[in-house]
Amino acid sequence: MVRSPGKWRWSSYRATAGLEEPPPFLEVGWLLSQLDLRPERAYRAYRRFVAQGEGLKIWDELKSEVILGREKFVEESKLVLEGKRPLVEIPRKERIVHRPEPEEPFAGVKKNEGAGRADLPSSGGVRMQAV
Repeated sequence: MVRSPGKWRWSSYRATAGLEEPPPFLEVGWLLSQLDLRPERAYRAYRRFVAQGEGLKIWDELKSEVILGREKFVEESKLVLEGKRPLVEIPRKERIVHRPEPEEPFAGVKKNEGAGRADLPSSGGVRMQAV
């Protein structure tokens, strides 16, 4: 292992901390905007946040083998994971992707050359045999 997060070759730390340009596939803007809207302050806040976690023994605090947090957070997370409470952080319209009308996937298919409406279940999906 390494002594600091900035030394780990495969970490996104250096880019997120503003120490180097992020590679094209790495989006750091959203995370940084949660800390501050001014980039330099966001970089400093991120570096402070990571530094505060150095040396913590997180495995000693793990609850239910998968959740790390205070008791209230653990209990609320269990309800979400068990399907007893919806996850409301993500607006409904963003959780449910566009479901096409049954005719849409077959718009360019001639009636006698492929699957049609009868091959679709009522849920709006497509049966594998129709593909």
